[in-house]
Amino acid sequence: FTGATKDASGAQLSFTEPAAGARYILEASTNLVSWTKLMAKTSVGVTTNYTDPRATNYPSRYYRLQVP
Repeated sequence: FTGATKDASGAQLSFTEPAAGARYILEASTNLVSWTKLMAKTSVGVTTNYTDPRATNYPSRYYRLQVP
């Protein structure tokens, strides 16, 4: 992750994708136990942005990027 901000529209996440051609999954959690898939994508190896509009519904929200 290269940056994160929160405003009225949700959490704005910025991250560098894994090596081009790799599949990755962005997930979110409110308790670090249960994870919800936000997106799955094939990387092109660039920095990308994602907006999580549901982040405004929780006092804390955690994110992880997985490369299965």
